[in-house]
Amino acid sequence: MCVGVIRVQRDRPVIHKNVIYNCRVIIHNRKILLIRPKMWLANDGNYRELRYFTPWMKPHQWEDHYLPRIVQAVTGQVRQNPFVLGLLLFGGARF
Repeated sequence: MCVGVIRVQRDRPVIHKNVIYNCRVIIHNRKILLIRPKMWLANDGNYRELRYFTPWMKPHQWEDHYLPRIVQAVTGQVRQNPFVLGLLLFGGARF
């Protein structure tokens, strides 16, 4: 049995207001705390993120993001999540 606090960060495509963003999703004990879209996308060499994703162009704005029903069912979250360029601090660790 796993005891303790679990923090995970995953890079995931997220559709927000019908636009696809490449985002870092911060998860804490099976709850999504923050969805952080990338502002700068790699578009040289082997990387062509602009082919699939849109960069986030609102650096100081907070928007609500409603989770898809399947994610709501897994996490038990029914409220909106912050969709923002932000920073979280966990006991000295930055996300």
